[in-house]
Amino acid sequence: LYSLSVDNVNIPVNLNYHSIGFRVNEIASNFGLGWSISANSVITRSIKGKPDDTHYGYIFTTLKTNNISIEQIKSGISNNNLDLEPDSFSINLPNGNSIDFMFKQDLNDNKLNVICFPLSDVKIIPIYYNYQIRSFEVIDTDGTKYYFGENNMYDINNSRNYEFDYETGSLPAEIPNSAVNYISTWHLTRVVTAKN
Repeated sequence: LYSLSVDNVNIPVNLNYHSIGFRVNEIASNFGLGWSISANSVITRSIKGKPDDTHYGYIFTTLKTNNISIEQIKSGISNNNLDLEPDSFSINLPNGNSIDFMFKQDLNDNKLNVICFPLSDVKIIPIYYNYQIRSFEVIDTDGTKYYFGENNMYDINNSRNYEFDYETGSLPAEIPNSAVNYISTWHLTRVVTAKN
């Protein structure tokens, strides 16, 4: 539809239409019924175990994967307070670069301990509110700063934990009070070029 260009930074803007039908009393967006506008630059997350930014998630757990005992693993699983695998995050920047990243767990404070795949000099800074990652600042190698998730521009999903009864062979049952809301997608909200 359009590409916004400032200081050699291009941001493509797209107008999208869905034809899956409309609900009764559905309210049209500013662009019309079924139409939406997007810049397609997002950070997404794929949960592995628990959301990393919850109390017992990979970032904040006191049980580190490099020095955990079998007894601690058994206890953590039975108490539903253990996350042994980092979530995977992906960034799609307006310049076409895609970066995957995760949080490492080798420091006492892992809130800013990010590793990129492939290795990159792009700096990723999560912004927390309580335990939850609410937004990100991403600084590209040319000095351009991309902000994601500001002003609540994110999507929330729900994670539930299930358990299987090995003795009876019954189907998985939801663990009571195990539902956790987490942010799954952070949308691009602002771009600051190296020239400001």
